[in-house]
Amino acid sequence: MTYAPPYSSWYPQPPLPPPQPLQPPLQPLPPQTQTPILYPQIPTTTTTTPQPQIPTQTLYQQPPLPLQPSQQHPLTSTTVEPETIRQFQAVDRLNRGKIGVPELNTALSASGMRFSYATTERLLRMYDVDYDGEIFVNEFQMVLEYIRYMGAAFRRRDTSGDGRLSGDEVRVALKESGYHLNDSTFQVMMRKFDRSKRGSLGFDDYIEISIFLSNVSNAFNENVRTDGNVIFDFDKFIVVSVSLL
Repeated sequence: MTYAPPYSSWYPQPPLPPPQPLQPPLQPLPPQTQTPILYPQIPTTTTTTPQPQIPTQTLYQQPPLPLQPSQQHPLTSTTVEPETIRQFQAVDRLNRGKIGVPELNTALSASGMRFSYATTERLLRMYDVDYDGEIFVNEFQMVLEYIRYMGAAFRRRDTSGDGRLSGDEVRVALKESGYHLNDSTFQVMMRKFDRSKRGSLGFDDYIEISIFLSNVSNAFNENVRTDGNVIFDFDKFIVVSVSLL
């Protein structure tokens, strides 16, 4: 049997490199002095640039309230009546001290004064001073007093006693209130506020038309010129239209 050398000896191996002489130990380099780089310093004192003064002004002007209580009727009392407190607490079930349109509508209905939600919302907005959609108990009393005041005026003008104002009765009521409208304007008004299409206005409609005319009168008086006319540009027309909603 022939002897086979290991695999590593089949091919000639390269010779090993000669041993290197030992290197002397490295000597520490002498310390070098180097000038540090100086960066420009930001001055600590800064000049104050005067800020432009923003004029104090109201960016959005609140529309005038439809019917101010002082302009509608004198309040009969300065304190809240016990019955008013009872009616208010009956609908203020969460005891928050404020009520919104649904609670006001319920309270009025319980008192025998039935109004649509749209009319109830307009009544609330008349006395919602902070525009948050709710009223306090003293404002609730003012709503009740306003309704009583308007109810007495409605019954006085309802000469037929049928609980509705005919076209002639509405025309007389408008003239007594200082609104002298031509026939075409009057017809447009009646078609708008006669929601039952009976040719007459119920008490709910009477409240609606009274608030609307007060809004229109306030908007007109704020923009009237010395010649008694009003001229609107488009922006102003939008502002006035929004105040009438």
